[in-house]
Amino acid sequence: MRAGCAYGRFASERKRTVTDPGIGRRCIRAMLDLAREKGMERVTANIYSFNAQSRNMFLSLGFRETGGERYALDL
Repeated sequence: MRAGCAYGRFASERKRTVTDPGIGRRCIRAMLDLAREKGMERVTANIYSFNAQSRNMFLSLGFRETGGERYALDL
């Protein structure tokens, strides 16, 4: 791992009033591209258990459940 890229934190939330389909997926893909550019080896996500739509999106992007409400993607 490159110096200075061992750990980063990113939070996202979409308001229900946003009607642009796919905006969440595009934002997460952009975040993953940035993480790769910065030399990160893994990205993790905490997804509330009641948020099935978000969970399914992260799984479709290659994340895997690591326990509880935690998910990870090796880059």
